[in-house]
Amino acid sequence: MLMATSRSIKLNCKHCGLSFSSAASDNSFCCGGCAQVYELIHSKGLETFYDLQNGPGKPVAIDNYSTHQSDFAWVDALQNKSEASKSPSELRVQLSGLTCLGCSWLVEHLFMRRSGAVRAKVSLEENSLWVRWEPKVLNLLEFLEELRSFGYLASPISKSVTARWSALTWQWVLCMLFAFNGVVLSFAQISTSIDIKYQGLFHLLELCFSLISIFVGGSYFFVPVWRSLRARFIHYDLLITLGLLLYSVRQFFFFFTSSHENASLWHIPLLIGLLLFGRWWHARIVHGEFVIPKEGIAIRRIQFLLTFYTWGVLCFLLLFFSFNYYLQRPQIIESTTAALLAGALYPIARIAQNRAPTWIVAVGFFSVSAGICLGATNLLTPLLACAWASVVGVIWLQALKSYAQAEV
Repeated sequence: MLMATSRSIKLNCKHCGLSFSSAASDNSFCCGGCAQVYELIHSKGLETFYDLQNGPGKPVAIDNYSTHQSDFAWVDALQNKSEASKSPSELRVQLSGLTCLGCSWLVEHLFMRRSGAVRAKVSLEENSLWVRWEPKVLNLLEFLEELRSFGYLASPISKSVTARWSALTWQWVLCMLFAFNGVVLSFAQISTSIDIKYQGLFHLLELCFSLISIFVGGSYFFVPVWRSLRARFIHYDLLITLGLLLYSVRQFFFFFTSSHENASLWHIPLLIGLLLFGRWWHARIVHGEFVIPKEGIAIRRIQFLLTFYTWGVLCFLLLFFSFNYYLQRPQIIESTTAALLAGALYPIARIAQNRAPTWIVAVGFFSVSAGICLGATNLLTPLLACAWASVVGVIWLQALKSYAQAEV
């Protein structure tokens, strides 16, 4: 008598991109929710959502998927209040279920397809949706019910004091505070005569501040990149993540050896804080009315360029590191770290959903390439590389926004 045995196969979900185990090789979805949303997206002709995915999402829960009008009892009151005070009316709501740029594109396009819609903008950093519509024409309740069918659940913005800041704001502020505390501890050990029994305590506090900053702020970059790699995607923050890991390993190596004076651990929270501040600054620029009216380079092409460019930079830096290590050049780790940190691809990825003209995308890649070259030639320190990534992204996005407004 033969016993039939089944072996689990590792597959990637066609909707959220997460890996899952299945006995059947033709199973394309990790859960029923993802399967239903996948069919819903294709039935409405919104397949561009999958072109914009820069990493895996999360499975769609069936409970979040069914519609219940009682859950949106607050919508009518807010809509009436907005329509009574402004024309056109506008509203901002909290939105859960957002994971990537594809989500923001999908939500915005679902709103703009409705009669009376004027503008919609999703903030991935704040998990919020801002919409503007013509009064007495658009029904917000029906729109939010449609969003729920796609796995996005809206809720009113909390008016508590702690909710005024987004999670991204808290992260960069806390990292800056950790960096300040680290500077104070380092300065106190250098400028004052401290009893040797307290030096160990100061080193321990400095280590704790650095580790907490990695968990609090560094997770903003590490977690999406790790999930993307598990699902075999290349995330646009891969270069920054590798730069932070390389620099952190170097600093901790010196810290746990006898060279405490070379291990400025407060640099770690400062690097993370600067990168998060730049990302927060970029988010402020692209929030609101920011749509390029002209048709430009296709979204799928930009995503391909980002992946190809990332692999090219990694190969270049690997050769650069090997060549300089063979020649025993000093500060090879610092220059490699600076090159990685200067390679912030977020502005290019963020504007991909607007189908920007080719020259705008080219300027973005050129700016990032210039920062990588300056870092590799040791003309930028890791701290200056973070500043470069933030400032260049701000200038480029602000110029792009001005261009978009001039074309309207």
